[in-house]
Amino acid sequence: MINYKEFLLTPWGIIIIICCLLYLPQLAGIDVNSLGWKDNYAIRNGQWYRLITSIFLHGGIVHLVLNMASLYNLAPLTTKLLGMFGQNGNTAFLTVFFVSGLMGSLASYYFSQSYSLGASGAIFGLIGALLAIGYLKQLPDLYQSILSVAAINLFIGFTIPNIDNYAHIGGLVGGFLVTCLLILF
Repeated sequence: MINYKEFLLTPWGIIIIICCLLYLPQLAGIDVNSLGWKDNYAIRNGQWYRLITSIFLHGGIVHLVLNMASLYNLAPLTTKLLGMFGQNGNTAFLTVFFVSGLMGSLASYYFSQSYSLGASGAIFGLIGALLAIGYLKQLPDLYQSILSVAAINLFIGFTIPNIDNYAHIGGLVGGFLVTCLLILF
């Protein structure tokens, strides 16, 4: 059973609430571009905040629900494992989430002219973090299962149109690298 008070106090619970609240204006008909999706032209003209705000915006209810379900499922394990290896789990989770999200946005910015939004780059960063933990701490079962999750999700992204795989790959690499730094240093 979910303890909602505890959930609301977790970093991922707060992120889920923020994403859901930011979806509400879209239901009222407000254009998602005005809320800060990744728009390369706007970013080139000084709106760098879009590299972060785009992480919290979603293109539809299915997009929002799938990303929040993925976050809800990956975040507790990532936080727990990061905490087991000498880090403050919550702080390390937030570091991985934000660095991965930013790396995903930057990869999308540099390699794609398309508009983009969603938490999936940061979520792929959590997959990258789990890959790094499995590899560095020699946990072959974790490494193999997360590697297959990454491969399946990247395959899906390459077969369905309008999915920003640059953000996914950027987030995956960002999560792997920042987790290596957190664990090794």
